[in-house]
Amino acid sequence: MGVIGNIKNCAELDTALEVGEQQLVVLLFSANWCEFCQMIQLNFDQFAEGYPDVAFHEVDIAVARDVVQRCRVEWFPTFQFYKSGVKIFQFKGPNRCLLERMIQKLQGAGSQCPPKLNPGKT
Repeated sequence: MGVIGNIKNCAELDTALEVGEQQLVVLLFSANWCEFCQMIQLNFDQFAEGYPDVAFHEVDIAVARDVVQRCRVEWFPTFQFYKSGVKIFQFKGPNRCLLERMIQKLQGAGSQCPPKLNPGKT
């Protein structure tokens, strides 16, 4: 199972990002009052079980305001992806397929979600 941690401050964020050179770290910024955050929480937990080589961490915006400010998060839920301590991707919203696609892409695996359609292109 992938690591699931709760980051409460910037020191814990630094520790979480100091993982192996190529390990993917996924942060979920959420709030317990946020309906969209609750919608994606189950998927986040399932992906943590399904991707043992990925470190998954939750950031409660009410508890870790310094982390939210440092990471420049303004919308919830927000997902940030890090490798070697560097943010490599971010997206907002409870998009399960995009979350899975990005985990798999950044791990070099294929996605089970349907490909994203480009309107206007044939």
